[in-house]
Amino acid sequence: MTPMRTIRRRVAPTALALSTLLVVAACGGSGGSASGGASGGSSSNILADYAKTPAADVKDGGTVRLPIGTFGPDWNLNSNNGNSSDTQAMLYPVNMAGCWTAAENGTPVLNKDFCTSVKDDVSGGKQTITIDVNPKATWNDGTPIDVDTFVNQWKIFNDPAYESVITKPYDDIASVTAGTSDKQVVITTKQVYEPYQDFFSVLVSQKVDTPDIFNKGFVDNPHPEWMAGPFTIKQLDNSAKTLVEVPNPKWWGTKPKLSQIVWTQYEESASIPAFKNGQLDAVGVSTSTRLAQVKGMQGIDIRKGKTVGVFGFIMNTQSPDVSDVAVRKAIYQTLDRKALSAVEFQGTGYSEQPPGSWMLMSVSEGYQDNYPVKDSDPAGATATLQAAGYTKDSKGIFAKDGKEVAVPLTNYGDDPVTLAFIKAAVQQLGKAGFAATIDQHSAQDFNKVFTSGDYAISFSGYGMGGYVDTQPQQYYNSTGDSNYTHCGTTAIDQRIASLNQQTDAATLTKDANGIEADWQKACYAFLPILNGPQFTAVKSDLVNYGSSLFLTPDWTVIGYKK
Repeated sequence: MTPMRTIRRRVAPTALALSTLLVVAACGGSGGSASGGASGGSSSNILADYAKTPAADVKDGGTVRLPIGTFGPDWNLNSNNGNSSDTQAMLYPVNMAGCWTAAENGTPVLNKDFCTSVKDDVSGGKQTITIDVNPKATWNDGTPIDVDTFVNQWKIFNDPAYESVITKPYDDIASVTAGTSDKQVVITTKQVYEPYQDFFSVLVSQKVDTPDIFNKGFVDNPHPEWMAGPFTIKQLDNSAKTLVEVPNPKWWGTKPKLSQIVWTQYEESASIPAFKNGQLDAVGVSTSTRLAQVKGMQGIDIRKGKTVGVFGFIMNTQSPDVSDVAVRKAIYQTLDRKALSAVEFQGTGYSEQPPGSWMLMSVSEGYQDNYPVKDSDPAGATATLQAAGYTKDSKGIFAKDGKEVAVPLTNYGDDPVTLAFIKAAVQQLGKAGFAATIDQHSAQDFNKVFTSGDYAISFSGYGMGGYVDTQPQQYYNSTGDSNYTHCGTTAIDQRIASLNQQTDAATLTKDANGIEADWQKACYAFLPILNGPQFTAVKSDLVNYGSSLFLTPDWTVIGYKK
């Protein structure tokens, strides 16, 4: 169901289309929330809240105006440079192409707009997956979605010339052929691969057939002609950073209720005033300062749930500042994650235990706390650094060979609560003997900074699915382009390579937890701190929209109540 995790900025509450891919983001608070339960309270026990409403009770027409933190420039969500949650949120209404969506609990659901049936047969240590493609499924340029689509995509994700986010599970495919017609696709694997829903959960047009198109062709151009969904792009203004989407006349599925979706890039400080002035119809309010700014507003709901993601410090081990594993381990030991989370959650009524995994949330089956050291252990950090040959200089900073241990923490956007969180981390590290500083960037700079590797420690996060699939491959494979820490071991790589041959989900999850736990002890480079709340201020009559846990947003029913 979910072939890649997508990078995310913290607090950006734009709900992820987690059935299409799993994405990365920085930390900020400007986003809205695009998803399709019931209204709830402020406790961390509330998981979903999106004013679920039958389509018959939703008006035809209307515009929804939403903020976004980062805007392009690369609109290829499957590429390393385009892989972000904001891009995913904007493009999902216009490109829902894929064989799977997700239920609220994360289980995969067949997306019959594109794939009407699937048969999975395991025999003789190999697997045959037969997919019947919807006869009506067609790209906007008129090209059929058929076996050629699947063959081309298989080749793309196996060719290193294409700068794709991940190759799993496509490198496990032995062949992709037509069945009884070009609208039936037969996938034969080299070995058993589970969960098989990872195959073709997103679809890529066969017109994207050269490395040049894939790697560079989507810069400042989303190519809506190569997409398929209930909406299409009417206008893209790269200068004003605005994207306008309207119903797609070529869409064969359920027609959407809204007449227009408008996405506009905002810095965190500007999005709340825009919402209060009536320029936006929803805005993220996952911090106390943002909640306070909308308090007392009439005609709005505060829809509360749990963020489907994990956030913390991602360390680039190729950076000289954190290339020493002893330094990274000492950072783990120093930080008081509960105290840092308290800064983020203060005034929200939300609380949680610090997460111990980048793969699963604590509400998911099979979750295990794989945090490798004792929390808030400055004495342990000191012992770790001293054992590695570091001593404190006259300023009380640990140093080795005349060089102080510098710890620049990269933050994105101007959300004051997130900045307070970063300052608290700097203070904790400073007291322990690190030369900690803040490397500040705008929200718009996130994609550029993160994907270029121009950071030592980035406060960022990843979206999550409801079960283990390709996370170990994306995060922990030492040679993978999507492992932004650039750390791993040959032994762990070998375990990852055989992980998805497990046909029993419980065994697969157990083995994945073992991989994560051992990788953390070897690398100390993905430091999880929080999942956090997903709170969204929404116009009261805007329904099927808010916080929906793992549920794939259904843009055909998002709209205004009759």
